[in-house]
Amino acid sequence: MSHSHQLPQPSFGGDRLSIMVDPAVEEKQQLRFDTPDADAKRQSRLSRIVQEQKRQNRASIVSFMNPHPDPLLHQHAAVLRDLPSLELVLSRKTCPPVCLYNFYVYLRDVEYSEENLDFWLDVVAHESLCRSYCQTLIKSKAINAPLNNIKRTTMRWSIKDVTQELRYSTYSNSVGSEVRTAAPPAPGSPTEPAPVTPLDHGSFDEPTADHGAYCDHPYCKPGRDPHHPQNTTRQDLKKSAERIYYRYIVAGAEHELNMPELMRLRICRMIEMNHRDDPDVFLEAKNYVFNLMAHDAFPRFLYARAYENMGYTQTMLRLVMGLVSLILGFTIELCLIFLAREPKALRWFGLIPIWFGFLNMFVNQEKLCPLFTLLGISEHGFCRFNRVRDHQVRRIHIRRALVVAFSSLVLAIVVTLIFYLVPSHRL
Repeated sequence: MSHSHQLPQPSFGGDRLSIMVDPAVEEKQQLRFDTPDADAKRQSRLSRIVQEQKRQNRASIVSFMNPHPDPLLHQHAAVLRDLPSLELVLSRKTCPPVCLYNFYVYLRDVEYSEENLDFWLDVVAHESLCRSYCQTLIKSKAINAPLNNIKRTTMRWSIKDVTQELRYSTYSNSVGSEVRTAAPPAPGSPTEPAPVTPLDHGSFDEPTADHGAYCDHPYCKPGRDPHHPQNTTRQDLKKSAERIYYRYIVAGAEHELNMPELMRLRICRMIEMNHRDDPDVFLEAKNYVFNLMAHDAFPRFLYARAYENMGYTQTMLRLVMGLVSLILGFTIELCLIFLAREPKALRWFGLIPIWFGFLNMFVNQEKLCPLFTLLGISEHGFCRFNRVRDHQVRRIHIRRALVVAFSSLVLAIVVTLIFYLVPSHRL
């Protein structure tokens, strides 16, 4: 019995003859007879699809950062927009209580995400270190020609200029190779560089320029820039990049960032495979962390500092004080009623503990103490204060303090009046 190859069966539809053809074959035939116009149309359609996908990705990122807007923040959005922005706070150009130090304390004690700010500051310090290195190259006498057509001036380099210089400059790469291939100095020499190994996480020095000043309020003074070594080498850049990488990026790091996995993999490839140390390595992660703080933690920080001047422990203490004071005031009023003490004007003495109790209850709810407002201070930790120097925040505190004091006083007067009108009845 012979087996013959079975040909595709023709099917008649209308007055046309159609044959069942493999879609892959049909696509290849279509590509073979494509005209330039058809190819241009296909490229245009593909670009529109890519642009639409990018737009959907941006929309999904925004909805991820702020999926459920806080109605309280939305209610005071107009006032919060007039307060300092995140850029001003990070550049240390603001006054307490809306300053970098208080923002770090808020992230550490309330949001538990201080690693985001630490990473952003470390990346900024790394960028400054790279600029310092490029400026050192310009001032070096070994350079007889401009680097990458950049004028030898004291201009401030952009991130793009620094990245191009570190990645594509022949002189920069030669200097870096000389540093990496130079003979090691003698043991015990004061110029012996510290070994940098991927597995030795403790070999990197802790940051002192930015982070060590968190406990010192002059850290927030305007114009304070991180200090770097006078003679920056390419090895310093490599150590700085690797310290950031092993501290924040790798899985299981000491302060691992919560970032998209694809972003983490791109940074890993640039550090471990391409051996890059330019600022562009962390630029995407830096922008991601900045947007995350700007949309998530920073609005809540602004509200906490503009509309509140107390911490959690202080508010709980005021709640206890308010309850005790109310119990004391009600006890005094009931004793005067059921002991039938005359004159009835004695019952107005209960106004003092009742008003103090209601005042502390209002303070607990609003997290704003009129006494602190009168003294012009704000609490950033339990019994740890700093002076309110921002005039707009000061005005908001005064307005809210008057509302709290007046409301509690009116309520206390009404309750005391009710006790005053109750007839005496001796038990």
